[in-house]
Amino acid sequence: MKYAFGLLLSVLLLAACTPLKNLQTVATRIPCIGSVGAIKNGVFSKEFQKVGEPQISESIAVALQSHAFTNVTYRAYQKYRENLGKPPSVAYHDSLEVAPRFFQLEVADRVRLKSLLNAKSNTSLLHYLEEDSNIQMLTGISFVTMGPQHQSLEEAQHISLTQKEGHLILQVENSIGNLEIDMKSLEVFDFETSGFCWQTNQRNQPAIAVLIGTGESCPRGTEKSANKLDETRQYLKL
Repeated sequence: MKYAFGLLLSVLLLAACTPLKNLQTVATRIPCIGSVGAIKNGVFSKEFQKVGEPQISESIAVALQSHAFTNVTYRAYQKYRENLGKPPSVAYHDSLEVAPRFFQLEVADRVRLKSLLNAKSNTSLLHYLEEDSNIQMLTGISFVTMGPQHQSLEEAQHISLTQKEGHLILQVENSIGNLEIDMKSLEVFDFETSGFCWQTNQRNQPAIAVLIGTGESCPRGTEKSANKLDETRQYLKL
C-alpha cells in the first residue's frame, strides 16, 4: 500500500455522519475495512466519513504487515494522537535498538469483494454509488494496537473481513484460536481508499468492474462514473 506518510496526516475515523436511507443500517460509525464513505482533505489532515457498509455473505481475505516505525511514520502517528488531545501510546526515538511497530492491513481478495458488491443483496448500495462517484471504499489502514491483541496479530495465520450482527468485523486466526477485532480498539492513524470503475453487465445494467487505488485510471472499456454508461446506452439507442 502506498501511504502518504510524508504529509502530516490526521485521521479522524470517528465520523459524525448519519447512515443514508436505503443503505444497510450502520451498527457503528467507526469505519471498518469495507466501509463506504467520503474523504475530506485538509491542509494537514484527511478524514473518512462513513456512510454505510455492504452486505457480505462470504469472508474476504485481508493481508497484514508489521513494520517498525520510522521518523516519518511516527510523526503521522503523533499527529493523529495530538488531534485526539492525547500523548502517543508508544514511544519512539532514533536511538532505540528495537523500534516499536505498527500494522498495515489491506483487502487482499478484491475479486471476491467486487463480486459481492455486485450481488443482489447490495442493490441499494450500488444505486447509491452510481449516483455519487465521490464515494469510495476503505480498503487499507495503518494502526497501532497494544498488549495481547498486538501479539495475536503478530502471530496471525489468516485474517478475514466478515460480517456479524449486521456490521463488518475482522476475524484473526492463529495457532491459539480465533479473535474478533473491534475497530474501536485500534489506533488508526492513516488509511487508503479505492474508487470504482463501472461497466454494463449482461442485463445492460451498471456493475462494478474493478476497484482502483488513488491516482489510478480506469481500465479501457470501463468508466469512473456510472452516469457515463447511461450516456453510452442512450447513444446506442439512437
